[in-house]
Amino acid sequence: MSLSLEFFNRATNITSKVIADSISEAGNRITTFEVEYPRIVMSEFNTHRAVSKNSSSSRAIPVSKMLEHTVKMNIKPIYFGAKQSGMQAGDELVGEDLQYAQDVWESALTSAVGQAELLDECGVAKEVTNRLVEPFQLVKVVCTATDWDNFFNLRLHPDADPNICMLAYKMYEAMKSNTPYKLNSGEYHLPYIVTTRDNYGEIMYVDSLKETHYVEYCLEEAIKISAASCASVSYRTEGMTLEKADKIFDMLINAEVIHASPFEHLAT
Repeated sequence: MSLSLEFFNRATNITSKVIADSISEAGNRITTFEVEYPRIVMSEFNTHRAVSKNSSSSRAIPVSKMLEHTVKMNIKPIYFGAKQSGMQAGDELVGEDLQYAQDVWESALTSAVGQAELLDECGVAKEVTNRLVEPFQLVKVVCTATDWDNFFNLRLHPDADPNICMLAYKMYEAMKSNTPYKLNSGEYHLPYIVTTRDNYGEIMYVDSLKETHYVEYCLEEAIKISAASCASVSYRTEGMTLEKADKIFDMLINAEVIHASPFEHLAT
């Protein structure tokens, strides 16, 4: 595969946005993204262990909702390369060959959805049923790191799978165009919380920057909402209330089995 502006300008469902970006007094930067990409390259993304991640789960999303979303999104690989020896694909198929390959993929999607519906009808749990359509899913991930260089060096490269290459490009562009927020000692990087300052320069954690109406949180409340939002990436909406966050936070921390990974996105 060759990298070109034409490739990166393709219409795709792969998205990336910076949801929190902070820099310390010492110049250390931490950036949190919310991304969506084809699940077929999730193993490649998970190879990067310096990146903290929480992702939408086949075990968490109801079968009906998962199948509806799968059919609606109709996810296909963004590049159907010709087979050749080695890991990388050859030149992209064109014309009738490309159309046929795309049709075969879509036929496989339709078949997988139909088989999943049969499993659901006979009472099989969603943690099994939803697995049938994983190759056709778009996965949503919250991911945080203090060093993204290795990820970009490996994935924004002609040898990378085109799907993760496109993701890396969108993340790189989003990060490059974003200005990190400067935090002083003891202040927090909190995804899904707006960080600002009052007229005296003191840190404020709020739900929005709307001057007419906003809710200010104390640090403890802001931490709960941020962690709960990261944990709820599968189904999170903009309406994460403190009441909802309290319940999720309690399930994460006070359950018999602690679920600590959502807290990896929070930093000070």
